[in-house]
Amino acid sequence: MPPPATFVVAGSGEWPEHLPFPAGIVARGDLSPAGMAAKIGYVLQTMRIRCEGLGAHWGSVSAAHVYTVHDIHPFLASHFAASGLLRNGLDWQVCAPPILELDFEMDVRRIAHEMLD
Repeated sequence: MPPPATFVVAGSGEWPEHLPFPAGIVARGDLSPAGMAAKIGYVLQTMRIRCEGLGAHWGSVSAAHVYTVHDIHPFLASHFAASGLLRNGLDWQVCAPPILELDFEMDVRRIAHEMLD
């Protein structure tokens, strides 16, 4: 059986791109636990769909990167571990996504062999 394919899924925030911006942002301006859960849940679903669109299996993700200045600790078990993303670690960049009004962004990838300097 061949190893899983290498892939990179570009970053996505909590804005469904088929909806008007900024009105379509998931839980726009809501940084409550429920609002952040909705944002994170939407982005995780989007990443999964994009993986499947590439013909990649979600379980083969080898790295996940989160970009937010907001506390994600309350969602580690309920969202990230439940999605299987903690088995290789989660890289949290404490920074704002590059699109104004977005609060959470992430990208995922599968690299069979990664070499760092």
